[in-house]
Amino acid sequence: MLGQNVNIRNIEGCKRIRLLHLVSTFAVKTDTKWLYQLMGRLPRDRFEPAIACMYGGGEMMQHFAGLGVQTWNLAAPGGMSPLAVWRAYRLIRSFDPQIVHTHLLRADLYGGLAARLAGVPVVLSTAYALGAYSRDKIRRLDGVLDRMCRAVATDGLAVSDAVRSDLIERLRWPAERVSTIHTGITFRGAEEAACEVRPSECESERVRIRDAWHVPNGSPLVLTVARLSYEKGLDVLIDAAAHVRDHVPDARYVVVGDGPLRDTLQRRITAAGLENVVRLVGFRKDISTILSAADLFVLPSLSEGMPNAVLEAYAAGLPVVTTSAGGLSEAVAHEVSGLLVSPGNAEALATAITRVLQDETLRCRLAHDGQAWARKRFSIERIVDQYAEFYERLYAERAGVSQARLSQETCDLDAHPAERAESDNATAACEDTDSACALPKAVDICGLPVRPVSRGQFIGTLVERAKQGIRTRVHYLNAHTFNLACDQRGFRQILTTSDLLYADGMSVVWAGRWLGRRIPERLSAADYFTTFCQQCAAKGVSVFLLGGAEGVSQATAWWLTRQIPTLRVAGTHWGYFSEDQTQSVIELINESGADVLVVGMGSPCQEKWVARYADALRVPVRWTVGALFDYFADREPRAPQWMCRCGGEWIYRLLSRPRERWRRYLVGNPRFLWLVFQEWLAGVNGQQVA
Repeated sequence: MLGQNVNIRNIEGCKRIRLLHLVSTFAVKTDTKWLYQLMGRLPRDRFEPAIACMYGGGEMMQHFAGLGVQTWNLAAPGGMSPLAVWRAYRLIRSFDPQIVHTHLLRADLYGGLAARLAGVPVVLSTAYALGAYSRDKIRRLDGVLDRMCRAVATDGLAVSDAVRSDLIERLRWPAERVSTIHTGITFRGAEEAACEVRPSECESERVRIRDAWHVPNGSPLVLTVARLSYEKGLDVLIDAAAHVRDHVPDARYVVVGDGPLRDTLQRRITAAGLENVVRLVGFRKDISTILSAADLFVLPSLSEGMPNAVLEAYAAGLPVVTTSAGGLSEAVAHEVSGLLVSPGNAEALATAITRVLQDETLRCRLAHDGQAWARKRFSIERIVDQYAEFYERLYAERAGVSQARLSQETCDLDAHPAERAESDNATAACEDTDSACALPKAVDICGLPVRPVSRGQFIGTLVERAKQGIRTRVHYLNAHTFNLACDQRGFRQILTTSDLLYADGMSVVWAGRWLGRRIPERLSAADYFTTFCQQCAAKGVSVFLLGGAEGVSQATAWWLTRQIPTLRVAGTHWGYFSEDQTQSVIELINESGADVLVVGMGSPCQEKWVARYADALRVPVRWTVGALFDYFADREPRAPQWMCRCGGEWIYRLLSRPRERWRRYLVGNPRFLWLVFQEWLAGVNGQQVA
């Protein structure tokens, strides 16, 4: 699930990966307790971790600060306030992380959206629980909120394979976007592991705790640590205690935790006459201490992701009895590290509890073997190593560069652009040509086959295909060309049959996220055309520029050759020529011996022209680029980079020429969103849009 070890921090002096965790609050809860362990052990020579909460604060904030990591409380209004997006966005822009890792709903939704707007390459969301049990309050819009969280994240992380399956089956996450890493726990030294050996200083604490809970001397104590909510199945435990009383009458039960069902459970205890047998003692922070007072740990959950309580029981050297619900079947090996029973079956649970309490040999074996088994699978050291490798691999993949190049980039973030370009060219020259020519499998965006390529893959593929003479027709997809494809069947056919159709607009990237089809990034030719030409020059690939008004392509060629003296521009020609002149233009292109024809005539004219004269053109790679030449010739202003990164370039273009472009953006963009929504709705209903 985790893939191979990716060592991208092997160059002395490399910058660390900046990693920002976003949580809902800094209260003591599942995610913050786990992150405290994780962040305290992530290697600081490879990572620069930080953490922020969306609202509310909490006592864990000072604990995180004590680890030496930066902490923030965004203090957004409680509830579902959009102000949280703005505050998270400002923090992300300031800290500039390479990875934003979100935990639970508000952080997933608002923090994830802010990270996407800020252009963070990796937005990772962790799911801790299954289905409807994933949050305190069940809302009518939970399904929509979950899908929105899926849409803004680049990747998902599950704490168990059961949770991963739930994300894929219930929320339609693409399987390739979801990984599994279990949570971990710190184990004591081997000398304290055996269940029959307890340090003398702990014995007095054990007696004190049992006395406080009114547990008689010599009575076996069954401990449960859980939130008092429906999915924990505590009503089943109470019913099981009534059954066990007939066989082990002196057994006592303590449930540590609080929650919405406290009063209901207390009434059930009273009704069963178990007031002196089962106690609800409320929330406690000193879990490791109170575990030392118990003889058996029981968790009767009906649904579970990956229970920290069971791992803590292992670490304390306790035998475990639990159900096979969700991730519990991964946390417990039946008859090896504990006993598993069917969820909701009080009689089966009672039988298992009775068996362990009456058989001291079994109890000690499960405790000893269970801790040894869990130590191999859930030790904090092992899990932290998995997280570190996962973060590095994920960043390498989403950054869209080879591992070697990523290492070089992290070392040279402050280098001069020309020096970085030289490094890029050198790295590209070393890449395997066969792999560079390969194209990833297309993903379906409303019937159009979009290739999920990163910038590095895209440039490398085009250059290598041009060098090897592989005929390749390349077009882009944005909201405008998508709408044109819906209106013009011929144009749609041209896009569908192209060799490489890539996402030019953030609208398409977001549509892919929403539909569960991962597209690494938006590829706007204006952002990387210079880099493309640098690699062409390094590989001896020539280009022909066709398009724009008279003089525009020539001005673009002049600018490029000034920046890249070794680039060979085979020829240029303006794009407003008549039908009668077409043949002479084709002859000019063919006689130039160009390897790449870059066509900038605007959609759909450029795509139709390239498709119509495909057989006549002898240039291997034909690439349509829209208004690219106008940017290089200073005929068209470019939006600021921050607007491009957050998907707001269309606003800039609209404001620059409102009379010409209002219909394209004010009518076209909502139409695009509506068509994507229909596709998504059809997927939710198990149907297919005609």
